[in-house]
Amino acid sequence: EASDAGRGGRGWEYRFSDDDFYLHLVSHAFKHYDASGCGIRFLVDQLVFLRARGKGLDRSYLADELSKLGLRDFEQWTRRLSFRALEDPRAACRCAQGRDAERGPAQKTAGLSDADQARLLRLMNGGTYGTWQTVMERRLEAIRADSPNDDADVKKRYVASRVFVSEEQMQEAFPFFWRHAWMRPLLPLYRMGRGLVRNPKKIACEIKALRRLR
Repeated sequence: EASDAGRGGRGWEYRFSDDDFYLHLVSHAFKHYDASGCGIRFLVDQLVFLRARGKGLDRSYLADELSKLGLRDFEQWTRRLSFRALEDPRAACRCAQGRDAERGPAQKTAGLSDADQARLLRLMNGGTYGTWQTVMERRLEAIRADSPNDDADVKKRYVASRVFVSEEQMQEAFPFFWRHAWMRPLLPLYRMGRGLVRNPKKIACEIKALRRLR
């Protein structure tokens, strides 16, 4: 959708319609959710937008586009959580009791199924843009799909994926090594050293997760 953005007809801006903005909101959230998880901030954004613009949305168009993107189910349960959980100011507090096993089972949030209750708790533990633990779990699951009965092979392939990078990844993330082919054998050592300096907690998290594999 185009609109005149400047006085006297000077300048133009292009902006999403409300329908396409909502599609962008959902698809961007799913990108985080699928890769590393996402927190309840998305539910808040979704609730605020739908309260302000929801009545004017083209539901038929959204259903068709969400189906094409494979996000119809994701949009439905996040929208359900947005309204049923966040509109009740006590809902998140009740669900949060399930974070700590020592506190006993979480109290059931009214209007939520067991599946939605679990989803809400997962989002509450997901950080703003996901967690490294979730990233690791997703990567290990993807590798394990090819080696379901061989955790030793899963470990080896995971470590190899973290130490070595593809040509495309090298060009984007490590252009110096990509331009100087003679330096490439040193890239794994550089990456490991940089990781220990910049992200020691992530390295420790990875080691613990790999040790749990038998």
